[in-house]
Amino acid sequence: MHFESFSLLQEAEGEYANYLKKQLRKYSKEADSMQYYGVAKLTKEITVAIIKAIRFSYNASYDKAIKTINNTLGKLQKSGVELFTTLGELESRMSSENSYKMSANVFFKGRIMETCREVKKKDLLHIPFNKRYKVRNQRYSVSGCPFIYLGKSSYIDWLELGKPNFNTLYLSGFEVKAEVKLLNMCYTSTDCIQVVSPRREDLLAYPLIYASSFKVPYERKDEPFVPEYVIPQILMQCALKNNARGVCYYSTKVTLNKQSKPLAMCLALLARNNAHRKYCNQGLLFQCITEPIAFQEVQLLPKDEVNRGILDSNCSQLVTLANKMIDYHRTNFFMVDQWIITNEMVKVKQGEDS
Repeated sequence: MHFESFSLLQEAEGEYANYLKKQLRKYSKEADSMQYYGVAKLTKEITVAIIKAIRFSYNASYDKAIKTINNTLGKLQKSGVELFTTLGELESRMSSENSYKMSANVFFKGRIMETCREVKKKDLLHIPFNKRYKVRNQRYSVSGCPFIYLGKSSYIDWLELGKPNFNTLYLSGFEVKAEVKLLNMCYTSTDCIQVVSPRREDLLAYPLIYASSFKVPYERKDEPFVPEYVIPQILMQCALKNNARGVCYYSTKVTLNKQSKPLAMCLALLARNNAHRKYCNQGLLFQCITEPIAFQEVQLLPKDEVNRGILDSNCSQLVTLANKMIDYHRTNFFMVDQWIITNEMVKVKQGEDS
């Protein structure tokens, strides 16, 4: 089985929809060679559904596109591929598959703030509903609809923000409730193309994950329409139809491997509108949120002030800095993560309107 050309986090060669169509057909043919019961037939149905959904979307038949992918999720579930999960279940699985122990349910959110005023928690939550005209198109969300994007590490937040100067970078820690339901686009146990005998479930889930994980060329990232976001945005609508609060996925800004996966996990959560309020009901999603801190300020702290003992520093989690692979626990990002985690986390009051 030769899956080398189906690696996650690649850029499309030419127009996204045409390239994806060609790749999915090749994937379907490769899957024919597997001896797992039902893989070939169902894989073909899944790949055809993805191509159909894009075509429906391009013709403004959004309801048909969502229905097509939602039906595909239903077929996967009946075939034993359960893509819906709670964050607690997902964290437990990630922990068992990777020796590096991340702090359970804790994520980070960064924001560039070139200001001398006090930065408050609401500044890092989401764009307020009364200013939704500022919300731009993103991978799992459309313009005008506020979502909360979180990363599993401050390093991922920094990458997702475009590597800003550290003197403008503010971060908060978010402890997400374990019972929050998600559509899991981090489903595969590993990049299944690198496995000689991948699991049947991974083979079936992979086309949707693959179609959602294309990198967007830098020169197109702020365009009004980004083709690479079509399937992810449809998946988010399907997630919401199934009473999930968002999607878990891997950042496209990293070199994805077993060493980087836990740090690269991201969440996109719907900021559900509350009548007459500027912000969502935080208590429905979060156990607690830390006060924002400036990245540079943490670096000024004495080393012994920062507790490096929460994460297992003996495990090698690799990130790319200055074109070199570096152990994450040796970086300042790790130090900032620890400081945020060990800070007094302020409990979110149910129905709090910050």
